[in-house]
Amino acid sequence: MSDEIRCRIQKEPESLNDKELLQLIIANGCNGCGYKEIAESLHDKFRILGVDEIRYRDIKSVRGIGHAKASQIYAMLVFIKRYYRYRH
Repeated sequence: MSDEIRCRIQKEPESLNDKELLQLIIANGCNGCGYKEIAESLHDKFRILGVDEIRYRDIKSVRGIGHAKASQIYAMLVFIKRYYRYRH
């Protein structure tokens, strides 16, 4: 994980693009995939399916994302959707 991205999220979060934000969430690679490759594949899933339509199984189907990381990412999405549904 790039220290530059970690510093930028603290100082200027709006300067990070979507893939860099996903890299922060992924944090590290596994099963022969680097975190940048995983973030790129996950970004493609979001772009194709849309945030409102993506499901746990879609996240889990990305090579390099296991049960734990898929659960974390999906929980974050559910939380954000719920927050905006009840706040707006």
